[in-house]
This record gives sequence, structure tokens and C-alpha cells, in this order.
Amino acid sequence: VTTLNSAIAGTAPSPQLAQAIAAAAPGSPEAQAAVATYLVTLIQAVEVNGLPPMTEEQRDTATAVVARMLERMPGNPQLTSLLAALSG
Repeated sequence: VTTLNSAIAGTAPSPQLAQAIAAAAPGSPEAQAAVATYLVTLIQAVEVNGLPPMTEEQRDTATAVVARMLERMPGNPQLTSLLAALSG
């Protein structure tokens, strides 16, 4: 389990999703599906409530992760919206 998997799992909205993320091999279809579910949940929460409080380091890390994901999924409107909120 990578540090990134552990970090993401630690903030997952449900124990089942946290376990799925933590147990998945990086880059595997299972990991991609679990992280996609996590992102949908996160984006919906941000759209309703705004971003949670973050340190500058957390915001920088989140921005880098979302930007990297956008490189793999160019034009994704949810990721674009999340990146805009993080860049705020």
C-alpha cells in the first residue's frame, strides 16, 4: 500500500471505501474504481459545502493530484471544477 493510498483512504467518507482504496494495488482497475467513487463523493460535497479547511500544504498536494488526474482525463468537468475550487 502506498503512502498516497493510505492518505486517500484516511479521508474516505465510508469505512468500506477506505478499505477498498487501501487494499487496492496502485493503478489496478480496483484502485481506479475506488478512487473514482471517492472523487465523485468529494466533488459532490465540495459543490454543496465548499472546500473543507486545509493547510497550504494540503491544498498544494490536492491541487497537484487533481491536476495530474486532469492530464489523464482532459476536459473532465468535475475535475476542472474541483481544480478551480482548489486554485480559488
